[in-house]
Amino acid sequence: QTLLKRTQAKKKIMTRPSSTSTQSLLDLIGGESQFTFLIMTFCERIQGDVELQTIFQNMDVDSIAHLMRNLLSFAFESTSRVDTQDEDTQTRILLQNYALFALGVNSNHFRNLQVHFEAALHDSWVEDKLFDEFRLRFEDLERVFDQAGKDFEYSLVTERTMVARMTVNWA
Repeated sequence: QTLLKRTQAKKKIMTRPSSTSTQSLLDLIGGESQFTFLIMTFCERIQGDVELQTIFQNMDVDSIAHLMRNLLSFAFESTSRVDTQDEDTQTRILLQNYALFALGVNSNHFRNLQVHFEAALHDSWVEDKLFDEFRLRFEDLERVFDQAGKDFEYSLVTERTMVARMTVNWA
């Protein structure tokens, strides 16, 4: 029955409605059920990735799907790309996805996620024009995570340096 639902969802993605500037990417691929199909395909690929297993160990596909839905919905539910240079936007993305930072997702992991996401788009028969838009928006999210990860690592190094200096001074 699950295979039947996935096949039906795949057919619906192929016959998306006409695009207009007032529709989100989710609308353009056929709505919530198709987005769910895309997310589940994406997460099944994540589970099979040896490099990502250390991050998502002990997580079932539904738990990973919850995290990925949070990540992707921010960029894909809007009618246009998000302004990743805007500090408020960056903060919202990071706060909404803090769990990924807590798991240790870094820019290398994010690149692996992008490979799996693009493969899931292909598996879902998303048209080329939409594929490119999804890819661009995923790259926008990656840039935010990459910069935030560098800032986070810098703050950890700075904090450790301060603790080390205090320890030396107390000794």
